[in-house]
Amino acid sequence: MHSIRLRYPWTKQFQGSSDVFRVNVPEPIGPASTGVKSREALYIRTFNCPTGIVENTSVKLCISNWIGRLSSLTLNGSPLAISEPPLEVEIAAVLQSHNRLVLELKPTNGEGLGLCGDVTLRMEG
Repeated sequence: MHSIRLRYPWTKQFQGSSDVFRVNVPEPIGPASTGVKSREALYIRTFNCPTGIVENTSVKLCISNWIGRLSSLTLNGSPLAISEPPLEVEIAAVLQSHNRLVLELKPTNGEGLGLCGDVTLRMEG
């Protein structure tokens, strides 16, 4: 198995704001990192297709943890399955040469939100 960590650069944008922030993932947990408590946030990460992928290679997107509710997860515009953390979803069928991963987090119970876990691509086969 081979893993690639998607650490930097991510962009984070709160709903209703034109400000876009560059963030490292995982984000540190704390009041400063969770941001505006009443608005959802989009996290966007672009990446190139990993090399060495052949027909039967399994490629999984793994997200170990987040704060808030994951309300949307897309890769290249294709919706991906959402679960509770840790999330693991097969993405080989939707990978392209250049990829765009978009996560939408919504605050829950008046808490903040943040992408506080590792985001990795895991390849097997």
